[in-house]
Amino acid sequence: GGLGIDYARDGKSEMPLPDQLIQKLAPLFKDREYIHLFLEPGRSIIADAGVLVTNVIGVKRNGNKHFAVIDGSMAEILRPALYGSYHHIWPVKVNECGSEIVADVVG
Repeated sequence: GGLGIDYARDGKSEMPLPDQLIQKLAPLFKDREYIHLFLEPGRSIIADAGVLVTNVIGVKRNGNKHFAVIDGSMAEILRPALYGSYHHIWPVKVNECGSEIVADVVG
């Protein structure tokens, strides 16, 4: 459980704040005695607490598929490789010497 996180950062996900979630849940338990509701914040309190900065050290192509090779590894960004979770990636510096490609990020 825990509170949700808008990993895609596209504004399409409705992530309630803790007090909004409590306001929605409280009516469900108003007629019950001895119920204590605890909310577990989970990763929502630390999801944006850090960044991973790496360099693209090469670009490979296999048929129609492109790969951006970084100097990071699966050890630093394990979740997408394990179960296909989303990990937001954006450039710190845009390389202006070529055109845009869609590529798998590997390290």
